[in-house]
Amino acid sequence: MIHIINFFPSLDHDISIQKPELGKIGTVFNYTVKAGGKGLNVACLLSFLKVPNHLWVVLGDLKDPGTIFFNQFLKKNSINATVFNHTGILRSNFSIQLNSKSLGKFNQESASMDPKMLSKIESVALSEMKSGDWVVLNGRLPRENARTYYHWIQKLHLKKIKVFLDSSGLALKYACDAGPDFLKINRFELSEILKGKIHSLDQVKKLHGWFLTHHIVSGAITEGPQGALLWENHKMIRVAFEKRIQYSHTLGAGDAFLAGYLFGLYRKWNLNQRIRYATTMATKVARNGIDGFFKNKKLKIENSIHIKLCHPQN
Repeated sequence: MIHIINFFPSLDHDISIQKPELGKIGTVFNYTVKAGGKGLNVACLLSFLKVPNHLWVVLGDLKDPGTIFFNQFLKKNSINATVFNHTGILRSNFSIQLNSKSLGKFNQESASMDPKMLSKIESVALSEMKSGDWVVLNGRLPRENARTYYHWIQKLHLKKIKVFLDSSGLALKYACDAGPDFLKINRFELSEILKGKIHSLDQVKKLHGWFLTHHIVSGAITEGPQGALLWENHKMIRVAFEKRIQYSHTLGAGDAFLAGYLFGLYRKWNLNQRIRYATTMATKVARNGIDGFFKNKKLKIENSIHIKLCHPQN
């Protein structure tokens, strides 16, 4: 069983607007809202791939409209989930386009979680997890809760449970010290915890020794259309595209990469097969969005993916 932990999910708002004129009310061309968050995306993708999984998610007050909306999504899509309710409202993220050009993504900061609630979630979830299970820890955490993943990884390893980490900020920095079994982050998230010292995937090669010193024996550092760099023990592989990939979406592509990689592990594929499948999934989501991915159920492996063994520069 793959358990997916999502402490701080969100409602994702996608808004397309016309540039307002002085003295006039602007026009909203399109507006959609959907349940979101890294953990939910991974759970939906794994369910689509028919991989057994369980989502552990924390929502707001039962009467909060956002919580009601999120619960309806889980039920409608038959997502196997355990829901905890915490005081407050579900946070929102906004993706805004002006005259069809992206203005960027704007995330609402999460409020810190009460330690008693964290302790309750840990107690209930860990009691359900068994040796041989996998756990995916997803998302950024507030500063006050930043050491949560670190402590979870330590306890999960004592139970012989593998941990896959996709986080950022302080939570990522602390969690790396606990040695997750697989690390999936993008280059910008890696650069953030190393104080902006990583400017390209080629520079990541020099960090191979740093990863192994932290007992992170496998992982992937991604960078959108630039590809990715993966390692498994002392083997390191560079993934690139033979022709330029046109991306119209970026949200959810990293989650698709992780879900595809987990699917390959679940099917006991070799490293190259895992990489090719994960990259194909990420590319499909980047082209069509998460919703577009589910509409077209056929997944044709990308022919333009170039996989090359490279030498770590320790």
